[in-house]
Amino acid sequence: MSHEFELKEVLEAPRFAALLRATADAVEHGTTLQLTLNGETRTVQPHGKLEVEYEEEHDKCELEFEMKWRAA
Repeated sequence: MSHEFELKEVLEAPRFAALLRATADAVEHGTTLQLTLNGETRTVQPHGKLEVEYEEEHDKCELEFEMKWRAA
């Protein structure tokens, strides 16, 4: 049986920047990250496949940072 869970939240610039910094530190140092979105907290071990994607479509641009790993 598969289990799906997703959290998404629109962030103000200062909180977004702080989350990027904390994520970068966890990736660089191999430590865990406490991720809180919409009042839900998850412990994330940022390892595995790391991707950066940039897209342009008509008048819309998108920059996406993605980490993929298998749940323990």
